[in-house]
Amino acid sequence: MMMLDVSNLTAGYGDIPALRGIDLHIGAGQFVAVLGRNGAGKSTTMRCIAGLHMPESGKITLNGTDVTRARADERLRRGLVFVPEGRHLFPHLTVHDNLMVGAYSRRLKGKALRDAIDQATAHLPRVRERLQQLAGSLSGGEQQMVAISRALMAKPTVLLLDEPSLGLAPIVVDTVYELLRQLRDEGMTLVVVEQYVDIVLSLADHAMVIDKGRTVLHDTASAVASSPQLLAAYLAAETEQQRGNQ
Repeated sequence: MMMLDVSNLTAGYGDIPALRGIDLHIGAGQFVAVLGRNGAGKSTTMRCIAGLHMPESGKITLNGTDVTRARADERLRRGLVFVPEGRHLFPHLTVHDNLMVGAYSRRLKGKALRDAIDQATAHLPRVRERLQQLAGSLSGGEQQMVAISRALMAKPTVLLLDEPSLGLAPIVVDTVYELLRQLRDEGMTLVVVEQYVDIVLSLADHAMVIDKGRTVLHDTASAVASSPQLLAAYLAAETEQQRGNQ
């Protein structure tokens, strides 16, 4: 049984189509990279899976249960947790309070809450050191770590991350991916949209490439890394950009 199964997903924004038949099949404990140029449909795919954007057709199954029309909070309670692009922390709340927001669906209090914070920050000592600091005062890399910690507070079985390296210095990107490696090694199922192709493929088990709202490639990470279809998807983006600048 697939932990997460997406079949023939279509979606759009008004009259503008965004997804034209996305397929994504993920087994328990797998790390799957989602690749493609800007505007290919990667973020829309993640938002549809998370329940933040309703698809027009297709099916999303989580651990054997059809969640295609389920609300985002219901998917959250079932273990599907999303870290969106841009982090979306509450800047005027402390790190501790941001983490409490992540545990809202679990209704934790007292020692159970403290234990959950300890677990969520087990690999992130910098977050532990800043629990009483305002989230808005942190660096971009620290905020990304808090965003991931907040997601871990919900105790995910499937963790979705949209561009976790966006706007971060290379050394911080390495830190983020070391955390994802540790989560993968602990058996968490991960789905990651990423612009740094090399680093995400070095950790992923499988990868898919989206182009113009369609799944054009879905294979092992090593096969995708050497596929001409991956290169073609990104070269197409450069060609279209050059035409637009003429």
